[in-house]
Amino acid sequence: MTDAPGGGGMWNNEAELPAARRLVDAWQVSFADRVERADELSRRLAAIRVSTRDADGLVEVTLDSSGTLVDLWLDERTRQRPAAEVAAGIMDTLRAARTELPHRVTRATADCSRRAAPRDPGEDVGDTGTRPVITPRPTETGMDLDQPMNPYTGTPTGHPVPHTGTDALDAVCRLAAAAAERYAALPLATRAELLRRIGAALEGSRDEIVALGDAETGLGTARLHSELTRTRVQLEMFADAVTEGSFLEVVIDLPDPDALPAPRPDLRRMLVPVGPVAVYAASNFPLAFSVPGGDTASALAAGCPVVVKAHPGHPGLSDLCGALITNALAEGGAPVGTFAVVRGMAAGQALITHPAIAAGAFTGSASGGRALADLAAGRTDPIPFYGELGSLNPTVVTPAALAARGNTIAEAFVGSVTLGTGQFCTKPGLLFLPAGHQLDGVLGKAVAAAPLGPLLNSRIRDAYREGAAALAGVPGVRTVVPPAQVDQSGYRAAAQLLAVSAGDLVRHADRLLAECFGPAALLVEYADEAELLAALAVVPGALTATVHGEGADDPVAARVVELAAGRAGRVIWNGWPTGVAVTWAMQHGGPWPATTGSLHTSVGVTALRRFLRPVAYQGMPDELLPAALRASNPLGLPRRVNGELLT
Repeated sequence: MTDAPGGGGMWNNEAELPAARRLVDAWQVSFADRVERADELSRRLAAIRVSTRDADGLVEVTLDSSGTLVDLWLDERTRQRPAAEVAAGIMDTLRAARTELPHRVTRATADCSRRAAPRDPGEDVGDTGTRPVITPRPTETGMDLDQPMNPYTGTPTGHPVPHTGTDALDAVCRLAAAAAERYAALPLATRAELLRRIGAALEGSRDEIVALGDAETGLGTARLHSELTRTRVQLEMFADAVTEGSFLEVVIDLPDPDALPAPRPDLRRMLVPVGPVAVYAASNFPLAFSVPGGDTASALAAGCPVVVKAHPGHPGLSDLCGALITNALAEGGAPVGTFAVVRGMAAGQALITHPAIAAGAFTGSASGGRALADLAAGRTDPIPFYGELGSLNPTVVTPAALAARGNTIAEAFVGSVTLGTGQFCTKPGLLFLPAGHQLDGVLGKAVAAAPLGPLLNSRIRDAYREGAAALAGVPGVRTVVPPAQVDQSGYRAAAQLLAVSAGDLVRHADRLLAECFGPAALLVEYADEAELLAALAVVPGALTATVHGEGADDPVAARVVELAAGRAGRVIWNGWPTGVAVTWAMQHGGPWPATTGSLHTSVGVTALRRFLRPVAYQGMPDELLPAALRASNPLGLPRRVNGELLT
């Protein structure tokens, strides 16, 4: 960077330049060091195996760094033992392994933080009896693996992570089922403390998480620091909600012999956990919607064990976060089986159909989500499946708003479209503008100035290029901003904007209303209000809909807001949909195909409602009731009694 004429540059004199260069060099060395330590930690965690055998030599279990059961050995003598006795032995042995696992994870983390000399991953750290042994992660030929790739370079990074086998998946699910009742029975204060422990564990490994996450996703350290903070705050918010207790929705109707049309019995209703939840991690939010993300946090807050199917795009980061969560839960006294991570497409398909799983939560593609939803619905015992799929997130600019601040809207629109290289589920993919808007030049300059990182992986990059080309080939579509030449390495792609008339959108809706995941968007130009409303009528359900208008007197805005509320989960006024606040009131969901069910949200406190079901007790003796429903209200919960809310 050079000085501007007249000394108006960043540095006011040449004497400062050497110091500035030293600062930059030091920062580069520091960052490289953090990446190296994170990569080393990923390798060490990937190599951890804790094997524990019971005192009688009948049972041996092996856990990986995330606490997932990867091997179970039973002696032939167990065939002559009662099944209940063998099961108890397995559980006791698992508890012993889980007790030792946090020490191994903590040691690996501490060693990397101190930059100690690398230890042989096969080093024996105990005897071969009941003491745990760290053994190498198997990588024999033929084993399916998730290989981390660096989006900046398109080359492998870190250690490959093996997929979960059929037997191990079955054992994980059975452990989750065994833990469900005990985890749900923990005091609310204990459950809240476990969530806080997870948040603190993630915060304590911030540097390693961010460096490893950037190496595997290319999202940038600033973005990942922000996302980690959001993830921690989300866990703390759920902890507060659990402590407050209103999420249980306690309702009591006292008996009334004079009620009409018939005497009313004593009725007491509350929400209870559904049981183990399968969570499917997303690629584009490797923290907030992945292993430690909102689905995991809300299910744990609801009192449900969680089995996460890790995303193959960031396997090392998934291992690290899984280990930190497992460690935090173990130290907080959570039952064995409360949390686990599994890997691989086959494991993901088998997970949603396992009899132990009571609900599923997914963030990803429409095709993947629909396939899992069909599996969940096709079970002998169908279970609820909450999938967040694709969304076009239409944005409407009224003629009044265009006249008042058209250039500002155009620039902000490009910023929202290109945020995260267009890989947000809330990206505004459709912009409805009055015909003759004359914003092409402003839009072009904004796109040229927008910073773009790489896309997450080669599959997304290739699908983006194909999808954008398909949109451009539809009759009536014109190019507003063509894609620039991309010369950088890795999974890079250029932003582009296309435009079409409202009439052509209606005529070719089947081809133009396909989500293009990446930094592209379609402008829809309407001649009048009738054309606008007709075009909006063919837009499918969305997570969000945005209206840019000029107040209550805007003749178009009121009708568009009314229409938008019928098609989207969140309606935004004079703002942008990218950026989803983690609050009590947030709604992150919408009609199909945005989600598989529009009744719930995947962000905010009420996200935990997905994993609760109501139970009513009629005429039950007080001593047999759950504590939340007893007459004395020993938990001090907000309760609605005879229709009146009491706090």
